[in-house]
Order: sequence, then C-alpha cells, then structure tokens
Amino acid sequence: MNRNLFSEKSGSIAYDDVLPGNLAHYQLPEEPYTSACWEGGDFLEHELNGEVRIRYSNYRVQDEDRLRIVEDRPVLALQFILTNSFYGDWADLGRRVDHEASFNFFYVPRLEQTLEAKGTRAYRKVEIQYPPDQLRSIAEHFPMLEKLLERAEQGLPTLLHTTNQIATSDMYDCVEQILRNDFSRKAKRMYEEVKSTGLLIQALEFFDSNRQPSPPLKLTPAEVEQVYRAKEFLLNRITMPPTLTEIAEEVGSNKFKINNGFREVYGVTVFDFFLNARMDQAKHFLLNSDEDMDTIAWLIGYADEKSFSKAFQKYYGPTPEYYRASPILSKLQYRHSRS
Repeated sequence: MNRNLFSEKSGSIAYDDVLPGNLAHYQLPEEPYTSACWEGGDFLEHELNGEVRIRYSNYRVQDEDRLRIVEDRPVLALQFILTNSFYGDWADLGRRVDHEASFNFFYVPRLEQTLEAKGTRAYRKVEIQYPPDQLRSIAEHFPMLEKLLERAEQGLPTLLHTTNQIATSDMYDCVEQILRNDFSRKAKRMYEEVKSTGLLIQALEFFDSNRQPSPPLKLTPAEVEQVYRAKEFLLNRITMPPTLTEIAEEVGSNKFKINNGFREVYGVTVFDFFLNARMDQAKHFLLNSDEDMDTIAWLIGYADEKSFSKAFQKYYGPTPEYYRASPILSKLQYRHSRS
C-alpha cells in the first residue's frame, strides 16, 4: 500500500487488517486487502497486482468530512467511478467532479487529491494501471492516448479528455467480471489482464468514435444528489416500481428534470435504468441461487415465469434456463444492446 489517507476531522488515518463491517459486502473473496476504521468512517481497498495493476477503493464516511489521498509516485490509470460523485481538488489537475457512472484516463506525477464527503454514504471507484509498453503499442491507433502518453513522458499532469464520459453497461459488466470471477489464482490473473485489455480498447474506442465527447454535466450538485436519491428510491422498489411522478415527488423535483437527470448522469432514461437494474438482479439470481424460475420472476417483479423469460430473452438473447446452464457460452454467443 503506497497511499496515505488523511481526514480533515481526524487527522492521519492508520491502516489495519480488520475488515470494516460497513464495507464487508464490497470485499473481494480470497483477495488481500488494506483497510482502516476511524471515528468518522471506514476504508477498504484491494490491489490486484499482475501485469495490469487494479486498485479497487471503497470509502464510507459517516458525516461531512474532507479526505486527502496522497501517493508519492506517478499514476497513469483508467478510472471508473462506481458509486457517488467524487467532489474535490487534485494537486495537478485542479478542481474535479468525477460523477458516478463515468470514466476517464489520467496521469499525475504525484497523486494528491481530496474527497469531499457529503454525509453518510459509500464512495467506490476502480483504477486500472496498464504497462507503459502495452499502451505505447496501441497509441498510434488512438490519437488521444498518444497525446496523453507524450505529456506523461514529459511529467505533465493530464487527462485523456477534460470531461469524463458516461460508461456503457458493457463496460460496467466488464469491470464487475474483472473484480469478481471464480477462476483459480493463476487463471484469475490471466483473466483479469485479458478483460482489462478489452476494457481499455472499449474505452479508447468510445472516446475516439465520439468526436465530440459528452460535455460537462449541466446539473448542479443539488440536482445530482436528487438523481442519486431517485436511483436509491427506485432500486429499493424493484418488485413494485414507482411511477416517474412518484419518484420525482419523493426527491422534491419533477418528472422532466428527473428523467433528464438520469440521461445526464447515467446516459439512459429512468425506465432504461430500471430495466438494466432488474435484468442485472435476474442474472444474479440465476448464477448465485437455486431458486426456480417462478420464484426469480416474483423476486424481480414479474407476474409469472413466462413474462420474465420473454423479457430476459429480449434483453440478453438466451433464455434464463440456457443462461443459468451455460453463462460463459451465453456471453460469447450473445451481445445485448443496453449501451
């Protein structure tokens, strides 16, 4: 562990090997971790050290605070924000707002950033650091990466693009597969490296194909918070989804603003976000439980097995039964169109 963590309220935070109970469900099984518990929060981080280095960071802060993260060495990484917005300052990149569901590539000669915690919530992100030779070998095909590497070689802090982009569902599926898979240790590292390389190409092609990458969010911090609250309200009612009007009333907004807010933050409408979440939950039950199809249908809010099977097949391609029996083959044979 090469990073130091400081709290504005509690001072320097000491690491230990005690798994924080509040973050236990984010632990990667059978992977070493670094953790910390202090009066104002908890921290859990995994470093997966193969040819590609993967850092999976989780912060849970119980009250408003300002955390400072310092690493005295260069960092060149593809970053995905998984939960909540990281508001704060970077010593070399200035004021940043890295919103949930966004990604970008960055280089800093020395990492020093702050995280402005806004009450009790979890902040999660993944950084993937690739071997420089691997990046150089493909840079000629991606002008934005080539420029980033040129600046990095000069020791100049830089971003692939000034604005983070909204990650597609396929990208987040890939991140999840990198973090959580059932391969044995040696095969696991090989799998992580292959998936990470594929994710790198997806990210670079995304920037390259979008000649005008997404502009900065027009939402105010308060409006972003309303979107997050709306998301939680929706996900807590997965079996009996509220109407758009009910969601808007719950968070003190209107349905037009909430729907547009989802489009800005997540790149999809409220309906599509809900469908994505429902299908992800269905996939989880199929792969991690022995529940029959009628029960799974009921658990995710479908009236019966027939309607669930029809929706699942339309979304993913294979039937739920086929997906459960051959999940890896299903992923190779079918590509859904969530993105």
